Amino acid sequence: MNLLVACWLIAAPFAFGYPPDGHRDAVRTNAFVVGVLLAIFTVISLTVALRRRRGSFAPRR
Repeated sequence: MNLLVACWLIAAPFAFGYPPDGHRDAVRTNAFVVGVLLAIFTVISLTVALRRRRGSFAPRR
């Protein structure tokens, strides 16, 4: 679900055609950056969860 939200945050400014002037440029940049960060953290979280489930990831002690 998080990955879907991340994709939407990345695509929404382009889908709605935010003009690159004034405060809307900041809105577009913010949505894009938050979407990219959310996608990165989601992929990391999924990777760690799958590795733990398979047993191929053991945290250091």
